[in-house]
Amino acid sequence: LNYIILDLNETFNYRLSCIQDIQYLEYKEGDYYDWHSDVSDGLSSLRKISISYVLNDGFQGGDLEFFHGGETYVIDAKEESLIAFTSFINHRVKKVTQGVRKALVVWVNGESWR
Repeated sequence: LNYIILDLNETFNYRLSCIQDIQYLEYKEGDYYDWHSDVSDGLSSLRKISISYVLNDGFQGGDLEFFHGGETYVIDAKEESLIAFTSFINHRVKKVTQGVRKALVVWVNGESWR
């Protein structure tokens, strides 16, 4: 994971310090995660890169959607899709309509935003 993050940061060019957290998530039929940003108060204020890594196929829905610059972008994330984005971008996971969506979510920290 460290090598992947270093490679990703060639694009972002942030001053990174550590992986803050890795979570395993399962979205069952009807589950979703509404619009949010991964940057907040406390430790999450240091988040620079958010990563969503979809682990399986066999589900419907569960798309990752972004809202940035007045536009909405939908990513049809399927098995072994790794999506990395700046943590302050608003995003959501749309409702799973069939099956179970399994994913790892990773947050990479760095210097405070200025």
